[in-house]
Amino acid sequence: MQRLRAGPLVEKISFSIGAEVWLDGGHNPHAARALTRVAADMEERDPKPLILIVGMQHNKDAAGFFREFAGLAALACTVQAAHPGAYSAEDLSSIAANAGVASQPFQSIEQAIDFVLDTRDAAVRIIICGSLYLAGEVLRTNT
Repeated sequence: MQRLRAGPLVEKISFSIGAEVWLDGGHNPHAARALTRVAADMEERDPKPLILIVGMQHNKDAAGFFREFAGLAALACTVQAAHPGAYSAEDLSSIAANAGVASQPFQSIEQAIDFVLDTRDAAVRIIICGSLYLAGEVLRTNT
């Protein structure tokens, strides 16, 4: 898990609402358990609503991944990872909702971030995760 501290995506949201932005390639239930342990520890030390931005491939257990975040994540903003075989944002949002995580689909990471900026007036903790392809896209976009 990598904290993003600089770059166009991060600076926009950090400046506006003081958010923390983290990036992780975790994309299965086992990785989600590790992420939720880290997020719960951070929550205990410095409480902030947890917002996920998630894109994921069809061959991953999306329901199992999201179930790990039920009761911890305030919202999952779903996006389609830039790779053939990725879930659509709409399908992934439906899976998240069925797994107990409030969710909303977006056409891009930037749109998801704009939504967070428009709807949150206090600091949040954002974890972008679910796909190594998505992580790569974020790193490219954020340079």
